Amino acid sequence: MGSPVSPGDEAWADIKREWPILMTADTLLALQAILRLVLLVSVSCRSSTGSSIPLALEAATFMFLAAVVRVTLLMLTPENLYQLDGPLGGKLNLAFEVSAIPFLLCLSRHMLNVGRRSALLLIAGTLLSVWAASCNQLNLASEEKDAYLDALFTFEHLLESCAAVAIFVRTAASWNSSSTCTGPAATIAHVILPAQQLLAAYFLLVAFSQPFEFPPELTRVGHPLQLLRVAGVTQVGLYLLAAALHFTDFPDTHEATGERLEV
Repeated sequence: MGSPVSPGDEAWADIKREWPILMTADTLLALQAILRLVLLVSVSCRSSTGSSIPLALEAATFMFLAAVVRVTLLMLTPENLYQLDGPLGGKLNLAFEVSAIPFLLCLSRHMLNVGRRSALLLIAGTLLSVWAASCNQLNLASEEKDAYLDALFTFEHLLESCAAVAIFVRTAASWNSSSTCTGPAATIAHVILPAQQLLAAYFLLVAFSQPFEFPPELTRVGHPLQLLRVAGVTQVGLYLLAAALHFTDFPDTHEATGERLEV
């Protein structure tokens, strides 16, 4: 007699049937990992100081924590659970995720020199993400002993949401001031961040079910699909707003630094 089929196995089977061309929607997350690494390499090579770009300090630290959780999840998960399928999945995806960690560590290294307020905000955001992830878990792990993997999946996306909030706040705080984040590194960040996050948001909206459907068999506790989808869309919105602030700030930045545009 064969082993019983779990709701998680049925969900993944449905996903594979719905995405025959991309070899499952996982390819969207794999493409996001590639774009993320391109962004980090480009920003790291172009930024002269970690505090002069929006992807620094709190934001980079949240992203670093999310990357560590993501790699941990990929390394601990069974092959048919949270490891990505498709042409860009498996060990190739893991290699991209691991490669991003040193760059994020480099960008977040200045957190050691910031004040108590930034450290408290970082701790508060992390603890809030831990609490929300523990209260909202998918039901993809077939065995109860693997339930922590569902919590890690939610935790990773919530940490990314904290990073998006930090980037928006940092951009908004420096908007229209002499301390604004300028230069090629900031511009590249504001272009790529919305694009790479749009891939994850689209995955969360359509991979498990239709955007406004929340199958109860996919829920272990709480409202994980609702939370993940709201978090994904919110990240895209925050990145787009930050980009709008950045690209509308150029005239004031030139004036603040004493530069004059010749007509």
